[in-house]
Amino acid sequence: WKTHVFSTEDTIIQLAYKGGTPELKEFLPEPVKIPFKLLYGEAWWGQGKFLATFDCSMKSMGDVKGKRVSLGLRGQSDWGVFSRLFLDHFGITPDNTDIRHMTPGQLTQQLIDGATDASVTPIGTEPSLKQFVIPGPVRQLEATGKKICYLGVTKKDVDEVNKHFDTTFLYVELPPNTLPGQDQPLGIGFDRGFKAVHPDFDEETAYNIVMAVAKAGPKMKELHALWKIWSPELMMHGLSAENTHPGAIRAYKELGWWGMQEKFPAVTYPKE
Repeated sequence: WKTHVFSTEDTIIQLAYKGGTPELKEFLPEPVKIPFKLLYGEAWWGQGKFLATFDCSMKSMGDVKGKRVSLGLRGQSDWGVFSRLFLDHFGITPDNTDIRHMTPGQLTQQLIDGATDASVTPIGTEPSLKQFVIPGPVRQLEATGKKICYLGVTKKDVDEVNKHFDTTFLYVELPPNTLPGQDQPLGIGFDRGFKAVHPDFDEETAYNIVMAVAKAGPKMKELHALWKIWSPELMMHGLSAENTHPGAIRAYKELGWWGMQEKFPAVTYPKE
């Protein structure tokens, strides 16, 4: 525990508390009630909270009932788990719909080949919603030359999922042309990706990691596609005195950033 740093999302830590329940045992067989400590935010991810299709007669995630839907693996939080939870919100389950779990490459190829009617596809962003990451699977769909349509959700849908699972998915309306072929505003859900550690993680190491990322961030924005979404706001969004590792808090205070997090909704954990 004292040497392991991992990438996760606010919502997977929250859902782990409910592991073993009927809705989650397929993905999380047992509860994991550990209040993991956050170091910094590294991306917002939208995959799993909207779908892509070439059948533009469908308008929302709720329209795929009874059709063929390709999702990520059951061990992939955004691609496989969250997509199922949002589909379940619309009453769409493996009992009434042909739901397939596979890798991102396979599910994207199924949609391209016409073997499925809709699939998960990815997008990343950051708090200002000015910088977006459009990953490879989206570009593969774009390269077909076909009109891509996107099946979104409403703020009410996201709010109801959050209420049901004690999660902190964020509703975002993407402006037109954010995604290839997207000619209308698109409502989707995002979760916040973090680097996180166990509460027993070494304080000095946590401090050094945060300081290194904060200092490297401005230069890395120029060097790496994923880092173009980096900002102090992204690192701080969702943090609080309760959920952040003490070593990270010390680093943020030294940087003069601590206090910024109060402008943003904090990641909260369910009560045990």
